Amino acid sequence: MTSSDSNPTQETSLGDLILDALSAHPQGLSEYDLIQHIKSTGYLQFQHLQLWNHLSLFQTHFILFNALYNLKDQLWQEKAGALDICPLNIILLPYQSGTAAMTEHDALRAYYLDLDNLTQTNEQDVTTLLQNFWLKLEGNERRAAALNVLELQDPVDYAAIKKQHRRLAMRHHPDRGGDNCRLQAINAAMDVLKPKFTS
Repeated sequence: MTSSDSNPTQETSLGDLILDALSAHPQGLSEYDLIQHIKSTGYLQFQHLQLWNHLSLFQTHFILFNALYNLKDQLWQEKAGALDICPLNIILLPYQSGTAAMTEHDALRAYYLDLDNLTQTNEQDVTTLLQNFWLKLEGNERRAAALNVLELQDPVDYAAIKKQHRRLAMRHHPDRGGDNCRLQAINAAMDVLKPKFTS
């Protein structure tokens, strides 16, 4: 296991960083929190992740889950532990004998261990993944991710959020030479952050 006191470099494997993070959080981590933790270590592949960029999000998600399933196999073979992999809670569990842990979610395992799926996924697939990403996030995670898209972080009030949304929407509007994908993500983030009024 990689010491968390050491300076992370590309020689530190993604699997080691994941193992360190999950060992330090026995209750588990969501996919979003795990990504943010790995980014904070300085791991280069995750440094340029932008939640508004469809392709960047997909590639990061795929690389993470590829590493998770490889780590799951490694831990099982070494009888060192078991990984329960779910975007809402990824958790490191004690090793238990039997075959259930290896066969569970077998279709997902096959998908993420096939690197062709990383290179052959089309733009529509990536758009769907982004939509699912927002839906899977809960509470504070959803707010933090949406604020990240708007280049903000808490504490911030709704007036400041509206002002920043307006500024970014104008800057990135296609009529002004902006990116429509970026604009869609900005608007989706704003939808997440709008106060929910009940009648």
